Amino acid sequence: MEEHELIMKDFNLPDHTVELLHASEMLEKHKYTYKKYKTSNSINNKQHEELYENIIKVLDYTGRLSMPIFEINDEMEKLYAKRYNHSPELARTLWLEHYGKLHYPYSLIKNRCFTLLDDLDQLFMDVNDDEKPLNWKY
Repeated sequence: MEEHELIMKDFNLPDHTVELLHASEMLEKHKYTYKKYKTSNSINNKQHEELYENIIKVLDYTGRLSMPIFEINDEMEKLYAKRYNHSPELARTLWLEHYGKLHYPYSLIKNRCFTLLDDLDQLFMDVNDDEKPLNWKY
């Protein structure tokens, strides 16, 4: 039986450990602010908008850090297609697994940002009698 494994190739990706830690720490500060609003059951439009924008900054920062991984996507797909040309389904499965592992630390922070944004919006509506936040209006 043939062994199926991820391709070990140096894609020359930057090490963003420090930057991701910084993003995570910033997000934790924003989460703390959210919890203060939730505990006090009070948040106005200005507070909502400011916290929302700060969370978006972390989301944008993390997304930009992950760009080098997006840039190697096609190369990775071709490597897997070539290595596992006998089984395109296996090539696709392994390629997506590998790509997902590379993206995981970035996706984790981005998902936490989206969750906090949703929680913040819900808190605003709960506290303000279902009024929608101003940033929802176009």
